[in-house]
Amino acid sequence: MVNTSTAEPTVKGREAKDRTDGRTRRWRLHRERRRIELLKLAREAIAELGANASMSEIAAHCRTSKSVFYRYFEDKDGLKRKLAEYVVERMGRRMTEAVAEAGSFEETVHELVVQYLWQLENAPEVYLFVVSESAPDGQSPVDRFVQAVAELLVDAQRRHSADHDRLPEPTARYWAAGVVGLVRGAGEAWMRPRTTAGPQAPANPDENHPSAAEPERPSLEEFVETVTAWVVKGSQPPALSSITPTT
Repeated sequence: MVNTSTAEPTVKGREAKDRTDGRTRRWRLHRERRRIELLKLAREAIAELGANASMSEIAAHCRTSKSVFYRYFEDKDGLKRKLAEYVVERMGRRMTEAVAEAGSFEETVHELVVQYLWQLENAPEVYLFVVSESAPDGQSPVDRFVQAVAELLVDAQRRHSADHDRLPEPTARYWAAGVVGLVRGAGEAWMRPRTTAGPQAPANPDENHPSAAEPERPSLEEFVETVTAWVVKGSQPPALSSITPTT
């Protein structure tokens, strides 16, 4: 004869625990869905309001309260960090997929440059917002993303080069870091319009001073080709290529 006096509470206890675990999982899923929803709304708000938007302005644009954002992200730096993770995760996924399909080193560089400059072209204020996060060197989502892109470049250089042309360690890492810095710096300069004139520029440039007018910024497609060429063929300005070094 089976003694059910101890078995029954055990079964009931397990069922109660399962119900509790189920509620916990549903609550966590709800919070995660809500967090993603707030990140998407915040991204739209920052794109419209600008990178310097306050938490109050972002919350108002999202039709919610500032306290809701603090509940999910603690503070503005927390929002920057989580939004950076959200943005760079998607950029990284697109870059990895594009690199996997590239048939040459030049195609690899081209795809990486396309993905990066496309983000700057289409969401410049969001980019400025997430890169302004204060974090120790190498520990922000953007820093980790930059390191991952450098690793993609190192891998591409090895895969698409003959044995005698492959860069040794640690030279490969130095080279990749330099390339990423070049692309990032060029992209950020291209993204930001010039706001100050040179000391010789007249206050009101006209047809008598054509050089004083701000030249039109190259298109995304044009700048992608330019930056890709800098990486693959060298960044020396064409006008300097004919100059003979002095001895």
